[in-house]
Amino acid sequence: MNSWNYEESSDDIEPVRCPVCRKAAEKECRHLVFHGDDLRTDEVIAACDAESVWNELMELDPDGCPEFASEFFEVYGENFPTLAENKNEFWEGGAPGLSGSYCFVWRRGRGNLYRQISEFLEQRLKKLRDPKKRRQVKPQ
Repeated sequence: MNSWNYEESSDDIEPVRCPVCRKAAEKECRHLVFHGDDLRTDEVIAACDAESVWNELMELDPDGCPEFASEFFEVYGENFPTLAENKNEFWEGGAPGLSGSYCFVWRRGRGNLYRQISEFLEQRLKKLRDPKKRRQVKPQ
């Protein structure tokens, strides 16, 4: 995924730090699971090896499948016990149109966030397939 470079940042900006160990994000500590400029949910899903489940979810409930990872973790983050924090750093360049959002996702402990995401998506798909349980599937 993309790297984060503070050399290009202003001196008055506080560096982004891991919420668990407090290391600056450019050190890429063991808690940093995902990061990227305009990080997309499908990149996270690919890392979790859950593309087929995600694709089916997108067909059944496209409004429940956020495009950006930051929104995915904001909407569904409570379902992942090892998620420590999802942080967005907005940036602007020196010319019009040069801006974006750099997303950082950290985990706490040794939990497997990849597995938790995959299992959550599978459970969500199972509920969407069962019409009796459909009304129970709502973002939290």
